[in-house]
Amino acid sequence: MGLFGKKEKKTGDESAVVPARQTEDILPDTQQYDDRSIQDTALLQSGIGLIGQGLDLANNIVNIYQRSLEIDRDIQMIHATKDVELKKLAAQYELCKEVIQGTFGQREKGLQAHYQVLERALESNDREMIVASLKGISSIVVTNPLESFSNFIEAWNNKDKPLELDF
Repeated sequence: MGLFGKKEKKTGDESAVVPARQTEDILPDTQQYDDRSIQDTALLQSGIGLIGQGLDLANNIVNIYQRSLEIDRDIQMIHATKDVELKKLAAQYELCKEVIQGTFGQREKGLQAHYQVLERALESNDREMIVASLKGISSIVVTNPLESFSNFIEAWNNKDKPLELDF
């Protein structure tokens, strides 16, 4: 600034003195620009923050959706496994039922045959037949049919060992 509150403006080699009032009209208030640029910067930073939050939210939504797809696959697999396991269990139940009925059915037939022999032996008073039929009844009653059944179930459930059928 020159003397008496006037700004000097150099143009080329000449130096011109411009009154201060004219300078204010030509150049805008720098304080106004500084305040506005601070506001613009704050607004820009706020917008960037909102964009970052939006992107984080979008990433969270994508992650949640992917996890829900994984859970849906897991649920479908559980349903499929459940159906297979229920069918296996039903088949094992039917097999066990048939084995028990067969085992006890054979046992019943053997006992009936021995009781018939015992009745005839008692009618004829044949001591040897009475003793033989009682020994037969005793041998059937003493054996535990469920012992062989538990061995069968253990062999059936053991996946490491092939099933050995003994006829």
